Amino acid sequence: MIHGEFVELDKDNNATERLNSTSIYIDKLDNEEIELKNKLIGLKLGESIEFEASMVKKSNISLWLGIKLIDVDSVNKIKFTAKEIVNITPQEINIDFFKKVFPEDNIETEEEFRTKLKEINQEEFNKITDQNFVEEVVGKLVTDINFNIPLDFLKKWITYTNNDNAEITEDVIEKEMPNLEKTFKSQIIESTILKNNGFSLSNESILIKAKEIMKQRFESYGYFGIDEKVIEEQVVEFLKVEKNHKGIVDMLVNEKLLEIFNNSIKINEKEVTFDEYKNLKK
Repeated sequence: MIHGEFVELDKDNNATERLNSTSIYIDKLDNEEIELKNKLIGLKLGESIEFEASMVKKSNISLWLGIKLIDVDSVNKIKFTAKEIVNITPQEINIDFFKKVFPEDNIETEEEFRTKLKEINQEEFNKITDQNFVEEVVGKLVTDINFNIPLDFLKKWITYTNNDNAEITEDVIEKEMPNLEKTFKSQIIESTILKNNGFSLSNESILIKAKEIMKQRFESYGYFGIDEKVIEEQVVEFLKVEKNHKGIVDMLVNEKLLEIFNNSIKINEKEVTFDEYKNLKK
């Protein structure tokens, strides 16, 4: 496993504002991602690689850059810098191992251990499935709902808000307009749905969500029972970063959209194998 920073590169190989710190598991890459796998093998701490977005699945780009699937098509190239390299070695399956992995649970047998792992994996897959469901519904609405976007105004607005960025030229804006129009349209649709359902954000709801995420982050590194004051201090610093603040807001928005769609759309559930599921998101 390699933990590091992913950043999107523009046509001139300059870093964009799309960046995210997360982990990549080399052994989890598919056969069609062999070119990227070969680049990662032997990568040293602090070293970087660059690769074309076409080399990997769209779902991985979404995960690595922390962006929505609907925005993946606008990504052409990515740079990854290794920040931490973790070598995973097999451990003996016993009570000591169970306690290291789940210190707050009284797990004594391998069967109980595997049941706990299954519960955690199920929760994670549920989250991913819910996120994909929201994005697919919004994508379908973007395709099916016909309304005109004032493209001339959109071009002027993008130019004005990026007038201090020499990389955002008229040619770049013109080239990206199809993706920008789709993103702008999806934002209008989402905002309208949320407004019609009385959704509003408060600082309190953002803080509560951020504390929940921070606690989960501590626990993922084996730190359980962290003092509430410590978590609150970390959250304050965390939310000072604009990208982190936006990430929490996006989570709350997606949770509300999921609730609305679940209550208003007839869902036909279909059970698929893991490989079939992966193929759905390519």
